[in-house]
Amino acid sequence: MKNFLLVLLLALGTTAANAQAPGSGYAIDCNVSTDYVSIPNHAALNPTTALTLEAWIKADSWSPNSWGNVIISKDGWGSGEAGYTLRCGANGTLSFMFGTTTSWKEAVSTPQMALNTWTHVAGTYDGTRLTVYINGVASGTFLFSGPMLPSTYNLAIGRITYTAGGTRNFDGKIDEVRVWSTALSAATIQQYMTKKINPAHPNYANLAGYWKMDEGTGLSTADSGPNGLTGTRNGTTWAVSGAAIGDDNTVIYGSPTSATVTNLDGSAFTAQINSGNPTALHVYAVHQTPNSTNENLTGSLETTHYFGTFLVGGTNPSYTATYAYTGVAGLAASTQEENIRLAYRTDNEGILWSRLGNQFHVDTLANTVYRCGILGRREFAAGFDSLRFAMSQSTICQGDTLSYFGQQLTSAGTYSHVTTGPNGCDSISGIQLTVTPTVFGSDSATICSGDSVVFGNQILQTTGVFTETFQAQSGCDSTVTFSLTVNPPMTMSISDTICDGDIYTLGSQSLTQPGTYSETFSAIDGCDSVVVLSLGIHLVDTSVTVNGNTLTANLNSPSYQWLACDNGFGVIPGQTGQSFTVGSDGNYAVIVSDGICSDTSGCHFVLAVGVTNGMDAILEVYPNPSSGIVHLRRTDLQAIGQVELMTVDGRVVVIQQETDASAMDLDLGALPVGLYFLRLELNGRLVALKLAKE
Repeated sequence: MKNFLLVLLLALGTTAANAQAPGSGYAIDCNVSTDYVSIPNHAALNPTTALTLEAWIKADSWSPNSWGNVIISKDGWGSGEAGYTLRCGANGTLSFMFGTTTSWKEAVSTPQMALNTWTHVAGTYDGTRLTVYINGVASGTFLFSGPMLPSTYNLAIGRITYTAGGTRNFDGKIDEVRVWSTALSAATIQQYMTKKINPAHPNYANLAGYWKMDEGTGLSTADSGPNGLTGTRNGTTWAVSGAAIGDDNTVIYGSPTSATVTNLDGSAFTAQINSGNPTALHVYAVHQTPNSTNENLTGSLETTHYFGTFLVGGTNPSYTATYAYTGVAGLAASTQEENIRLAYRTDNEGILWSRLGNQFHVDTLANTVYRCGILGRREFAAGFDSLRFAMSQSTICQGDTLSYFGQQLTSAGTYSHVTTGPNGCDSISGIQLTVTPTVFGSDSATICSGDSVVFGNQILQTTGVFTETFQAQSGCDSTVTFSLTVNPPMTMSISDTICDGDIYTLGSQSLTQPGTYSETFSAIDGCDSVVVLSLGIHLVDTSVTVNGNTLTANLNSPSYQWLACDNGFGVIPGQTGQSFTVGSDGNYAVIVSDGICSDTSGCHFVLAVGVTNGMDAILEVYPNPSSGIVHLRRTDLQAIGQVELMTVDGRVVVIQQETDASAMDLDLGALPVGLYFLRLELNGRLVALKLAKE
């Protein structure tokens, strides 16, 4: 959307001496540790009999003490109690103080200022009384008569001048700082708090310093008063100001009913109180293009000037805003005059001019547009907007009814209603109704036997066609037809045989024993398929008969292979017959293959020879046979070492651990009656001899 009556804006790079931003322009933004503006000491800043300090502030936080957030300072105690300060803290308490030849004098308000809210503050001394003002209302006094003691310090904005006791920095924005060498009256403070100072001010001759903070760039801020005392920024940043400042204004304190301010072109703005009983009403006019002309109107914005309101006290006061646009050619002569509206923003910090909702009253004969029931502070500009009242959107389902201010709506369309509020303000509301039709749909699914599917409130397990009513995404009814197919289960039986010792894998099972097993698999159609397995084990007879030093496999089989157990079950070359005659003592086994499976027998000990070659002269064993203790003795008195007693099938039943003695005893008492072999090592040779238990 295009703005009309655009004017050429001055560049932000203008010199500090002639900076003139629209309305409240810019402000300095201080933090709680380093930021401030310094103004050199000057005789005009050191009055002794009367004083006024003024500023607009927007605090981000409060110090816990009333003297913690310094706004304006020229006080110090390095060379005595001298100078003055305006400060705040303690949950919104305002303090004004100066030094005398003997002590500090201070006026303090109650805690009443709010954080994040633009507030005008002032402190005055008239020779007999110190007074603090908040938004033009006297909020604290202190009686004192006598001179003020000047200080030699520079003037500081945003912190204390004498920092030996701490900097006491202000946290937030500061704008429109004014220092006067006289005590302004309450009426003068009220009249000029929302108006820029010019030579027409009744106390202009006493203006010691005036810093608008309107540069918005650079490290200095100009003194717009007669003394030219330029301030230097130290750490502060520039910020858009939201203070209520105009070029002309009208101010009423004490139960105001209405106030009107007129612009240079003859247009005028009136705020008329509807309710809330405010203490004061300010209306002001800014004779310049606003710092931002962004808007959300359906037409365009009038940009040559704008108006503002500032209310003090009351309980949520509301008012009617009336814009008389006579003299504004772009409005009065427009062919769209019936679409003239008021756009608004909260203050100069707002970058978007927004349409005011609800009813606008346009009188094209009187050239006025007004809107009733506005709450709080606003800045207003005129513009074109085809929307006359707020339009809401609503949707119902086909067959439903919407009750709208007594009207029973069932069809799509646009409807409106006029409401008169308790303050006498008419408000038009509108609604655009949409009717959503019922939706029909279908779906299908296939499941396995035994499974189920949830369809609305139904749990389905059988093949069929079903219907259910759902709530669609629109919130309306949706009827869905659902076709369900149930696949039957599948079962398959198989049988198999494995060799003894082998593993049969069935799904997740590893089987080694005969029996009947089942496993569930996923079939091609995604359903379960059950396989039942009958598993058999094929056994090979691996029994062996030992006859002396001959071993014979008991099973007549196509294939044999004899093994040496003591040699890691190594294959004995050429020994593939059913019988095997050993040539040396040891343990032997045989692999028997019956043409289906192969299996290996256990190891069988075979004594090939007895104690020979004089070994029987070395070792004495007695008694043999024996029913209990058997004595062993070496005649050469060498250590016997470890002795093993074995059954005829090669199982070791007794191990007598190694000993250094040349004799030992074996106890056969716990052994069954039978034939055993005694095996030990003699002179590096493994020998065995028969030992009988009776």
